[in-house]
Amino acid sequence: MGRLSILLALAAACAAGTAHAEPQRLLRKIEAVTYFVDAPRERAAGCAADLSDVMATIKFYGEQSRLRWYDIAEERARLHKDARGWREPPPPAFAAGDAAWDAWLREREDLQRAYDRSFAPPLFRMAIYPVEAKEGCIAFVHVGLSASLRGARIAHTGTPFIGSAELWDKYYYLKGESGSFAVQLRDVAERAVKDFVNDWRDANR
Repeated sequence: MGRLSILLALAAACAAGTAHAEPQRLLRKIEAVTYFVDAPRERAAGCAADLSDVMATIKFYGEQSRLRWYDIAEERARLHKDARGWREPPPPAFAAGDAAWDAWLREREDLQRAYDRSFAPPLFRMAIYPVEAKEGCIAFVHVGLSASLRGARIAHTGTPFIGSAELWDKYYYLKGESGSFAVQLRDVAERAVKDFVNDWRDANR
């Protein structure tokens, strides 16, 4: 193997390690998630599946992994009832030492995490796109975990930016006969939840 090939191989290995480390770092602080399953049956009636029990499956795996999985409607009602204002601690004097600033940053992060746990847990979303074909059924399944961006600004203009960031995602492709396709969809939905829980556990070891 030439020297250039060796360098390219090493660079690829390092890049793979970095890509793996970044999701782990992001998943490590996740303590609670809301969830949403988007599987409209009218897209492909002959290839649809009843996934009403998927929510219960997600809750079950969430309890196993110490994650709390919220029902969106229930969580929204709770937030309206228990809402509190966000109060950011005032920063120390500009001339204060590093210890004072470090303590302020830790306090601010603790408050932010407590706020996020109560008001804005990341959203675990599963989107299923089935299609009827001559040879049977085909489906594309995207599963992702996104979190809202708070306090972000566009670097070039300094304009405040409100949006969300994708912390974790996976894609699945299915193909099969229409008679057994509903079972395949249910299986891949459960596998997607297991994949996320396993990755979350790995990040929190």
